[in-house]
Amino acid sequence: MPRVHEIGSLVKLSADCIRKSVDKNKYAGYPRVVKPNVDANALIHELPVVLLEEIIRSFTSIRQISDANVLVRLITEKLQHLSFPVYYDGYLNLFPKLGNLLILNIENTEVGDKCLQSIGIHCSKLRSLNLTHCRNVTNTGIQWLCNVDYPGMGNGKSGLCETIKKLCICYTAVTQQGIQVALTHLQSLNILESFDILEALVELSSSTIDSKPPGLYNNKFSISTLSTSPDKPYTSNSLCFALSLCHSVNHVLIHVTKGLKDSDLLCLMSLKVLHKLKIFKSNIWVQNDTEITFDGGVAPLLKVFGRSLETLALECFDLIRISAIIDFCPNLNFLCIRDVTGSLENERHLFQTENKPPVFKELKQLFCVLDVPVDILLFLLSSPSLEHIGISCCDVLTDEIILETVKCKHRLNNLKKFELDKCDSVTKHGIDALLRNGCNPLEVIDIYRCKNIVDRNYADWNSLIANKNWNCKVTRKSK
Repeated sequence: MPRVHEIGSLVKLSADCIRKSVDKNKYAGYPRVVKPNVDANALIHELPVVLLEEIIRSFTSIRQISDANVLVRLITEKLQHLSFPVYYDGYLNLFPKLGNLLILNIENTEVGDKCLQSIGIHCSKLRSLNLTHCRNVTNTGIQWLCNVDYPGMGNGKSGLCETIKKLCICYTAVTQQGIQVALTHLQSLNILESFDILEALVELSSSTIDSKPPGLYNNKFSISTLSTSPDKPYTSNSLCFALSLCHSVNHVLIHVTKGLKDSDLLCLMSLKVLHKLKIFKSNIWVQNDTEITFDGGVAPLLKVFGRSLETLALECFDLIRISAIIDFCPNLNFLCIRDVTGSLENERHLFQTENKPPVFKELKQLFCVLDVPVDILLFLLSSPSLEHIGISCCDVLTDEIILETVKCKHRLNNLKKFELDKCDSVTKHGIDALLRNGCNPLEVIDIYRCKNIVDRNYADWNSLIANKNWNCKVTRKSK
């Protein structure tokens, strides 16, 4: 059963107390009017940086700040981690104070290019910058961040060119040209999250043919992540061209689209090591138009890199072989199998014998979106380290299977989150089994569109949780 509520850490309790005190003394002013000349509370600035960051996090963890002047008063030169849930242009006055900042998260805000200019000037120690879903960020912002003349990629650079290791620019207005500016000027860049990075690398690869010296960019870039576009057709040999410039890639995200073949997947054989392999359908994927296969493209990669592989996600294949994944990938901690159009029944007999395959001892996250045979499902659920399980569109999952799983020793003892979506064979009795018979650290049960779980069930569970003072919640969500 779930654990009872525990007293929070001293840092969190102190941060909550101080936040409530600050919140009571409302700083006057319309939220969008920031007053940079207001003196910060000297006593608050004397707090340990860990506590001060927790106080700021308690304000910024919500999508709306009641008074923007709160952050103005709390920001200090000591901060190393900062996240903005909303962004106002007045915050530009804060950046001169952020010279020691290491991690900045301003995703999903109205931040624009001027902000990146301030970051490039003042945040010379920055290691990680998250701009995901910042639609106003353009190539110009990347130019200003690096302090170079765009598009000539001039000779100047900002201090963070030698420090920043992670830059997230998915769902921004940054194009291939802006990506190339980042690649060629951020010398320590290890992670560049962008769906256009493959095309940017291919273009740079073609330019090396005429470069002086020849092969100017060969093996130049140290990025560890590579992704194909979810919105564009794949151009043959693009992966090979891109990998010729990058010697450190170990995390690959493939979006399946027309033109992608097994031979393209086999280009990944040139990698030194592979830790994460995710293959999902693209936004332009057409059913029955997939040219890559498990046996011809994925299995050879697993045979070479399986022991180093920690994350594996496979979607929209006609066939996958669970036995091959088990044999080649014993150290997985994340496994996702979605929308396999063929049947897995041909492997069911392997899990019905006394000499069953060894379980995934390290597997912490399991996601299945398919009607997997019961013996294979029981095998996957037997992984002893599971912390997060998500099962969708699986009528094979029943109350009896849940009960059998939780009653077996060493199963689900580490489970924290359990998600169900369109699993119509599960009823209140199955969820009762989870709550009452095991899963000591269980914190969240999320249920989506399971027709045999009704409103009064949630009332019963919430009443039970309240009476037992459990640190757990059962939620009903709609997608």
